[in-house]
Amino acid sequence: MRKFLEHNTPPGIDTTLLRSVFGIGMLLSSICSCGFIARYQHWYHLLQTWYTPGHAGFAEANPSMPPFNALLGSFLFGFVMLALIMLGFVIYHYFYCRQGSKSVYLLRRLPQKWEYHRRCWLVPVLCAATALLTGLVLGLIDLAVYLNVTPEHLLPDQIWQFDWRE
Repeated sequence: MRKFLEHNTPPGIDTTLLRSVFGIGMLLSSICSCGFIARYQHWYHLLQTWYTPGHAGFAEANPSMPPFNALLGSFLFGFVMLALIMLGFVIYHYFYCRQGSKSVYLLRRLPQKWEYHRRCWLVPVLCAATALLTGLVLGLIDLAVYLNVTPEHLLPDQIWQFDWRE
């Protein structure tokens, strides 16, 4: 991993900051994404306890789970924010190369025309893509839990419901 970072970041840059921001960001975003399971479990327990078929309040209340997007809320937003922060490292890498007598001139003279830009863009873009892909996979897992665990009589008519007036 360190060898990959050395060859794909500006020469001489300390990658500790990038690695720690990415690691802590992924950890915090993953922990925050668990909020969906807590919210889902709360609604599931509420509906299973109070609104089961045969219960007195079932017929008049017509209960159902909230739509998936209402339960999901902004629990996966941490991954989007992490991707934006990682793209901020592109700017940091460009500024790093231009500080004092750094390597911007050396990188521009290399036979590979795009070496300078590759070293500034590759690692932050890979980190951003990893964060977004992780958020997408966790969102799909949440959707699978929502669709497969919720009993049929508790699923709403529309799983995706948007109110643009809010």
